Amino acid sequence: MIYRATLLLLFFVSSGVISGCTGASVQDISASDRRTVFGALRLDMTTPRADPEMIGTTMPMAGVELDFSYSESDLNQDIGAGQAIALDNVTILGPTRADIDAEIRGHTLSGKAGGLFGGIVGVAGIGGVSVTTTDIEVKAGPVTDREQFTTFGFVFGGEIFFQVTRVIRPYGRFTYHSELDHERDLEQRRFEVGVELSPQPNIGFFMGWRWWIYDADVDDDFLFGDIDGVDDSDLELRFEGFLFGLVIRFG
Repeated sequence: MIYRATLLLLFFVSSGVISGCTGASVQDISASDRRTVFGALRLDMTTPRADPEMIGTTMPMAGVELDFSYSESDLNQDIGAGQAIALDNVTILGPTRADIDAEIRGHTLSGKAGGLFGGIVGVAGIGGVSVTTTDIEVKAGPVTDREQFTTFGFVFGGEIFFQVTRVIRPYGRFTYHSELDHERDLEQRRFEVGVELSPQPNIGFFMGWRWWIYDADVDDDFLFGDIDGVDDSDLELRFEGFLFGLVIRFG
C-alpha cells in the first residue's frame, strides 16, 4: 500500500502537477491567441442615420446600443522549474506545459452621442454598463481545474464610421471596460476595425478584426483569503482574430 502511494506521489511530482500549498513562485496565467474567432450581436437605436444623399449636412447624433460578444480560445503556457500557476483550488507546478481554454461572454448597454458630419462621417462617444462572464479551464498532465466568474462594471470608448454608400460602412471602434466581482478586478481593452454591410435599412452584418486585451487581478486577501493558502494567478490574456456579427437597427 505504501509502495503504491509513493509511486502515485512521484507520478504527480514528475508530471509537474500537485494541489495544495507549494514553495514555488506563483506566476500569472499569461497567454495569447492570434486565431480567435469573435461573434457579436448589436442592437442599435442611433439617430439620425447616415445617408450619402445627406452629403453636406452636419447634425448631432445620439442613441442607445446593446452589444453581445462571444469568444472562445485555446491557449497554452510553459511553466518553468520552480514556478507554478494556481487557479481556484489547484496549483500546477513546473516544469510543464499547461493548456488553457478560455470562453468569454461580454454584454454592454451603452449610450452613444456625437455628430454626423457631411451626412457620411460619424463620430460618437460610448458610455454605459458592462457584464462579462469568464469560463477558464487549465489542464496539465492528469489534472484539470476550472473556474467561472461574472464581473460587473462600466464601459467607455468611441467609434468613427464612413457611410460610403447606403450599403457599405467602414468603421473603427475602441472600448475600455472596468469591472469587478467579490474578489477580482477586471480591465478589458477592445479594438476593432471592419466594415458593415446593410442590404436592408434595418439589418446588416459586419466583419473585421478585433484585438482584445484582458487583465483580471485577483485579490486573495478579500474577506477570507484564498481557500488553499496559495495565491491564485492573475489572468493576462491577449486575443486577436476575425470578428463577425449581426446588427439590427431601430428608429
